[in-house]
Amino acid sequence: MYCSMCGKEIQDGLENCPYCGAVIVNRTQASAARQGAEHEKDWIVALLLCFFVGCFGIHRFYVRKNTSGLIMLILTITCVGVIISWPWAVWDFIMILLRKFKTADGQELV
Repeated sequence: MYCSMCGKEIQDGLENCPYCGAVIVNRTQASAARQGAEHEKDWIVALLLCFFVGCFGIHRFYVRKNTSGLIMLILTITCVGVIISWPWAVWDFIMILLRKFKTADGQELV
């Protein structure tokens, strides 16, 4: 195994590199942390998207709720559906504001 900071060969199982002191993270922990960070969505971004273009469901696409986002988009484009999609966007805005809105995979917005 090699240190990711200094590149020197080190023993498996060490917590810190004996040469440079860097914290050693095994590959599975690093990939899990990286994958979790990729899926984190900012609640402020979702709130602003919902406020400005909520009727179009853009905030739902942002949190990967693509099916309901597409439904909102189609409803808004058909004009008659605005009667449904506008209150839906207001409801989503309130839920995002109260921090109760979740992503498609059930994670909270950070």
